[in-house]
Amino acid sequence: MSSSFTEIDLDDLYLMDSFVLKIDVDPEAIAILADFVVLPTSPLYTAPKPHESHCFKRAVMTFAKWDNMYWHRSDKRFAIDADGEIDYGGFDEFSSYNNHYVIRGTFGDMSFDSNVPKITLAKTAEADTVA
Repeated sequence: MSSSFTEIDLDDLYLMDSFVLKIDVDPEAIAILADFVVLPTSPLYTAPKPHESHCFKRAVMTFAKWDNMYWHRSDKRFAIDADGEIDYGGFDEFSSYNNHYVIRGTFGDMSFDSNVPKITLAKTAEADTVA
């Protein structure tokens, strides 16, 4: 990976207004590509663009070594955002207890066991190739 990749703490994100762009699940990891809302408490925060209400950063949230997954995919179709990209909506719920995660949104309902996710920010073109 290039040196432009930066990790961010989950506590520095506001998930409810973030936009899910892609979800990949394979035997090694669950990867969620999203335009995340970065809170002012983060060192990666910048002022929002003139037409946006939040500071958005494209990132991949990766859950490695997951187990006991349930994913009920939504029947709702995806949307196309203002930039012409697929948008699966936001996070309606993101909770964890004892390494068990529950994530709900327009994309469906997921629950699984995993360690704390790693969230990696990058330049937009590079982030697209990560997921």
